[in-house]
Amino acid sequence: MEKIINWIIHHKKITIILLLLMIFGPMILIHILYKIHLNCYWIESDWTSGELLGYYGNVLSFIGTIVLGYIAI
Repeated sequence: MEKIINWIIHHKKITIILLLLMIFGPMILIHILYKIHLNCYWIESDWTSGELLGYYGNVLSFIGTIVLGYIAI
């Protein structure tokens, strides 16, 4: 654990960029994938983009809750 904390302290810019990509990257990818219309019926999703973004928001909330619970303990 100490190695990870030291790496984060020494590489603050890279850590911030990685966190931003991990949080906003999937949202951008979902937006792009639902804007491209393919004429293949077996690739099309049953979910709408709003449902998928809502699911991703729930996953982010779950991760935040777990981290806060760990900090509280």
